[in-house]
Amino acid sequence: MNSTTTESHCSPNAEFLMVKCRPYYLPRELTSIILTAVYIPPDANARLAMKELSAAINKHQNKHPEAAFIVAGDFNHTNLKTVLPRFHQHVSCHTRGDKTLDHVYSNLAGAYKATPLPHIGQSDHLSLFLTPRYSPLIQRVKPAVWTIKVWPEGTDAVLQDRFKNTDWNMFTHTDLDQYASSVLDYISETTDSVTTQKRITMYPNQKPWMNRDVRLLLKARNTAFRSGDAHAYSTARANLKKSSASRMDVMWKKELQMELKDSVYSFTCVSGDGMWVWSQSIYLMSVFAAGVLGEWFVGKLFC
Repeated sequence: MNSTTTESHCSPNAEFLMVKCRPYYLPRELTSIILTAVYIPPDANARLAMKELSAAINKHQNKHPEAAFIVAGDFNHTNLKTVLPRFHQHVSCHTRGDKTLDHVYSNLAGAYKATPLPHIGQSDHLSLFLTPRYSPLIQRVKPAVWTIKVWPEGTDAVLQDRFKNTDWNMFTHTDLDQYASSVLDYISETTDSVTTQKRITMYPNQKPWMNRDVRLLLKARNTAFRSGDAHAYSTARANLKKSSASRMDVMWKKELQMELKDSVYSFTCVSGDGMWVWSQSIYLMSVFAAGVLGEWFVGKLFC
């Protein structure tokens, strides 16, 4: 298991040590585990102690948004949920007399069940045994089957040619809603005629950047690992890391583009019948922006 000390802190109000680890076997939806051992002195300022601890946790949550965070230790009179309400406290039993001073928090609901055990040595605190209760996402959520549209190579050129030779005057209509609906229906039907559909299975823990190329590189890395060839394994790991980083960059760019495409724009048109405001998502406009359809669509439909 790879582990790294990411942060240590010591002040009159709080002491804690943060360790980031990556076990070999870990549910795919979790990228790593960040453990924080905490001690809050009995005479500490509770507000300042929680402020110092939450600042460190928030910083690492921003850096590792898909990591599992486990915060455990002697909290005395403080409570982490006052500053991090989305964290869950897994200890409900008394740990010293009739008080629960030792807490275990995580950002996973129902992740552990705490069982009290006898004191260790001369400690005046009970020890705790944590039984994992977390169920991987793939066991809790069923896979989804999607139907996607596949664009063969050269489809854009074929569509532009078809739209260039279309008699757009046949869509003339005085009602703007029917006018727009008939044009968009024609675009959709024409697009469907040159594309194909494919059914794919999306698992709940599947990363959006995990495509066929990355899977092949992952398989090559595992094969190289089992072969015992250190050079081949090192090369396969480097290729996988490079491809994954590239895919993630593409994913974020596509996500940004989709947000722009899905934005709804309002256009104001004036005619003899009065003023209309038409709001329509212009998803297909980007495909034909450089072609005849783009020029006609903007000039004809949007006044």
